[in-house]
Amino acid sequence: MGIYTFLYYSILITSILLFIKSDKKIEASLFIILSVFTILIVALRDISVGTDTINYVDFFQHPERGYLWRHTTEPFYNLINLFFHNLTGEYGLFITLSSLMYLIPVSILINKYSKFKIFSLFLFITMGTASTIYFLYFSMVRQAFATAFFILALISFIDNNQKINKKVFILSLLMILTHYSSIICLIVFFLPKISIKRVWAIVVILLTIALGYSISRFYNYLMILSTTIGKGFYFRALEETQFQIMTVLPMSLIVTTILITANREFYNTLLFKVFFLGVALNNIIGMVSNADRMNLYFLIMGIIVIPQYVKLKDLSWFYKVGIFLICISYFSYKYFKVLNYMLVEGTGNVIVPYESYLF
Repeated sequence: MGIYTFLYYSILITSILLFIKSDKKIEASLFIILSVFTILIVALRDISVGTDTINYVDFFQHPERGYLWRHTTEPFYNLINLFFHNLTGEYGLFITLSSLMYLIPVSILINKYSKFKIFSLFLFITMGTASTIYFLYFSMVRQAFATAFFILALISFIDNNQKINKKVFILSLLMILTHYSSIICLIVFFLPKISIKRVWAIVVILLTIALGYSISRFYNYLMILSTTIGKGFYFRALEETQFQIMTVLPMSLIVTTILITANREFYNTLLFKVFFLGVALNNIIGMVSNADRMNLYFLIMGIIVIPQYVKLKDLSWFYKVGIFLICISYFSYKYFKVLNYMLVEGTGNVIVPYESYLF
């Protein structure tokens, strides 16, 4: 776990120092260095790092088989895979180039919108529900590409005064044709028409938590139905389906705190609305296997929203310190808990021990 520990402390210490004394020029330079390091850990991983990495390498080497021997792999990912297959026969180069293509848009997102870039990077590696956002990128190649297209489409949408143009349309189409689950992201382009009202938004958070809890109580019926329609894979084993409050409470508390203390303009920004949508969705479907992957499209916006909130001028300095320390403390606990779980149990999106195809 040495490389993950080094990455964590490098970003943590830099975040704390820049929070104490902000310097935009120094932060910009350090952001480039640390984001490159963050990306390269994923890009230089070996075939054994990340549960699905070996499956994607197999598909890369044998594109005629389909991913996991399926004949229904999304068409645009088929084209991406075929491009890499024709470009090189080296699986290491495939892992590196594909990782760069789907992680660089995350850095673009942070660089363009974050008011505290290093803290955004810290949240990127530590924030999550079941796993962390960063750790998911070691495995879910198709969805990582779809998320990259979504990020680029969202940036284009915002740049075009939150209106759909040809660029947004094409990027959204590529997103869907790379991973069908990303069709859920289309709802984001209708969010500007919705105005968030503080009280009702808090009520929604509470109701979605209650709904998620209720759904978990009726697991047996859902399992029968999902198995009948061939979707039983998406439900965890019975003993794992109890409502896990810690998969919903931290994010819900963050959103609720923002709603209570931030001004109306802040919680009606598009990025906050996207993050809010992800939290509400997570509250409802947190019991579903791979729900953290489905919510990734929306929850990733938290790496922008939370640092923006910490930098709000309306908040007192002491309050900002408190929020900053609470976020660092909880997500640090989350980061190492996930790592230790994978180390001890050897299950989930296994990324420890880390190995690189270079050595």
